[in-house]
Amino acid sequence: MIKKINIKLLPQEAQDDNLVVKYALEKAQIKKSDLTDFLITKKSIDSRRIPVKIDVSITLYVGEKAPSLYNPIKFTKAHNDKIVIVGMGPAGVFAALKLLECGYTPILIERGEKVEDRRKSVATMIRENKINEESNYCYGEGGAGAFSDGKLFTRSKK
Repeated sequence: MIKKINIKLLPQEAQDDNLVVKYALEKAQIKKSDLTDFLITKKSIDSRRIPVKIDVSITLYVGEKAPSLYNPIKFTKAHNDKIVIVGMGPAGVFAALKLLECGYTPILIERGEKVEDRRKSVATMIRENKINEESNYCYGEGGAGAFSDGKLFTRSKK
């Protein structure tokens, strides 16, 4: 049997997994001796009232084990297929990682400079209003998020 429980606890209670399990078992009316496994799936802060509470979601397992959350990366032999990824922002880098995990050898293409060199281009743009169209806030290793909050905008006056 699998039972999903949501409980609200004080922050000091939510830090102690033994207390979390104890309160969840009480709410679910399950004996501790019947519990075979548990998985705390979420902890979030509810600060709308005083005292602050922690919302805890926990899954209790009776007669079975919780699924493993650990999934090791298994690299396999590379295929002959050529896959090109355009852009070394977060999406490009993670796409390359996933392809490597699946045994492919992706080719990464980036329009702009490396992050270290991009700093100079961005500084020149801010100080002198000179834009390097190949390397600025939006283009270069790390994508738009490397020098901004990820939104595609510029502080340049040009």
